[in-house]
Amino acid sequence: MTKLAYSQTANSPTLRSIIIGLLLVILFCAVIPYNDFYIEGTFLAGNHFPIGAMFLFIFILFIINPLLNLLSNINNQFDHAWVLSEVELVTIWCMMIVSISVPTVGLARWLYPILIGFRYFSTPENDWRALFGHYFPEWLAPTDPYAIRYFYEQLPEGSPVPYWVWFKPISFWMGVIGGLWLLMITLSTIFRQQWIEREKYSFPLAELPGELAKQQLVGSRSSQFLKQKMMWVSISIPVVIHACNGINFYIPNFPAFPLKLNLNIYLNEKPWSVVRPMWLFLFPSVIGFTYLVRLDVSLSIWFFSFLSITISHR
Repeated sequence: MTKLAYSQTANSPTLRSIIIGLLLVILFCAVIPYNDFYIEGTFLAGNHFPIGAMFLFIFILFIINPLLNLLSNINNQFDHAWVLSEVELVTIWCMMIVSISVPTVGLARWLYPILIGFRYFSTPENDWRALFGHYFPEWLAPTDPYAIRYFYEQLPEGSPVPYWVWFKPISFWMGVIGGLWLLMITLSTIFRQQWIEREKYSFPLAELPGELAKQQLVGSRSSQFLKQKMMWVSISIPVVIHACNGINFYIPNFPAFPLKLNLNIYLNEKPWSVVRPMWLFLFPSVIGFTYLVRLDVSLSIWFFSFLSITISHR
């Protein structure tokens, strides 16, 4: 019988996996706003592939877990059950990717400006403050003119953040967003059997970590997935592209790979001119994930995106 390096006895999420997931969620909620909005670094979550969550997942899988496994083999008094199982790893991953977008592009980046934008950009000509102000009471959106102004123009040096202005609106919207999340989780539970067992839908963001977290044999430092040569060839392509573009950012003379194409020059005549402006962006991560998506789903993605652009320009 083949002996497994990692304990895989758990068939459901454990308490420790939920605690670890919650701690990482709190970490993301603290770090991501600082990274995205203050130092304006590379987005950790506001992109097509959650690199922040994947980095921590790989760190746990290939650094923490092997160390725990090594300690259990060296010291018999060290309980082997400390090694995180496949189910626990997937649980941690799911908790991270579901919540990682909340403090960034999934919610915070859009919600706060929407609540106060009409007040800040109100002018005597458009009179948005009078038109929409009575629809947004104090408990729904901030009304303090100084807090709204400083939200867009930055606080004066040494001034405290006016958290009290945002307390009531955030408390209200937390309930709304929580209810929306509960609705989505409920719908996913209802349609799970139809989507997974009958229509055989794939879930790329869950498949990749699930493949990485599969059982590993004793003496092996990588799963069968990581031993495939084509997998490493595929990984090397975007790594080289982004490495060259990153170096080009600091050294302009270094060659770079263009990942953005202006299509407007080809859309000068009707009916194609209605979809302007249009740019073609190349995202290697999107190409990789859409490879795992069913054809009918991938068709609907670009078709309805194109349709929405066409309708909005009519």
